Amino acid sequence: MVEPELPAMVGDAAGLPAGEVAAMGVLEDLPEPEESDAWLRERAGELSPNPLWQAWLGQAGLLRRFVTAVANVSMGGSPAEQLDFLRPQASFSVVVDAEGRTRADPEGWRRYDGIVAALTSLDARAAAGLFRGITPLLETAWRPLGFTGREFDDAAQQAIAVVLETDPRDAEAELIEDEAVWGYANPGLEAHTPATKHLLRLGPGNLLRLQDWITSFANAAGLAP
Repeated sequence: MVEPELPAMVGDAAGLPAGEVAAMGVLEDLPEPEESDAWLRERAGELSPNPLWQAWLGQAGLLRRFVTAVANVSMGGSPAEQLDFLRPQASFSVVVDAEGRTRADPEGWRRYDGIVAALTSLDARAAAGLFRGITPLLETAWRPLGFTGREFDDAAQQAIAVVLETDPRDAEAELIEDEAVWGYANPGLEAHTPATKHLLRLGPGNLLRLQDWITSFANAAGLAP
């Protein structure tokens, strides 16, 4: 498998009961989409002091990156082009277990610890509030992508479903090598979309933490699948 890199959980880590959408409205001081980077950095920067999160916000084209990445994941595609700055430095590695089966090296999952820690450090309810507050900006960035008859909320909900429906146990599945490329021995797992394979590279622990946070965010934003 080339590095391309829920059962829904109940409740909200930020204290919002499942099924209850936080009272949120559109923010009044929205900038023009093409001039939104500095504005978004200031407001998104308040969601977490995590240094990696703050560094991510230094990227250019935040609105376009976010909307396009969500669109890709919603269709099972890879968000790697939009999120290239998240690529870990260390390479993918494997280990052979006591039964002689090759699996992903559990130590390799630690490459994503910092990324997941940064994402889950965000206040889920506040992130949902910002998401709802910039709805007009998101829709303005969404329309040029050409998805007629489909709103950005639909794509966001489908992308969330992709994350929550990925089984963390599959991260430990047996691998086989084909022409120097690692793939799943189970054809059903190998048929997973690029988005799901990216998520499995996080490892089961990181994926569960991400799913927990996504569930909290989705409940607060009214996007639970």
